[in-house]
Amino acid sequence: MNVTWLLVADAGAATLIACNHRLGDPQVMENFVHPTSRLRDSELSSDDRGRTQPRDMGAVRGSAMSQSTPPHEAEAENFARELGKYLDEAVAAGRCDELILAAPPRFLGLLKGVLAARTNDSVRATVSKDYATRPAEEVVELVRKQLDLP
Repeated sequence: MNVTWLLVADAGAATLIACNHRLGDPQVMENFVHPTSRLRDSELSSDDRGRTQPRDMGAVRGSAMSQSTPPHEAEAENFARELGKYLDEAVAAGRCDELILAAPPRFLGLLKGVLAARTNDSVRATVSKDYATRPAEEVVELVRKQLDLP
């Protein structure tokens, strides 16, 4: 059984497609949606970052809390962790033999960064393209050409 999983994702949605080694016989296995990634910044965080405190005598008061990660980036990281956990469990259970990941460069980096070592070892190829909104059949063809498969 040589099962290849093609995960096509962006920060708000992903499609998991099962194929053979040459990306033939594709079948959509699962669709993932992360609706909070689609919200506006104002809906993801409040305007107030907390109480203020003086920095030193006579200084202007500043926030006691800094916002280190923009809200949309934090949501992308959450979604990457969710997908990574799913893939880690699948690889550990032997449900697929190899993975191909297709995502925009920034999200691809987030995703690869959260995968367990064993899962990263199962990654056959990565495609740094945003194909998440395209139909599965079209994505498989685009990735096949990108990887130079017949």
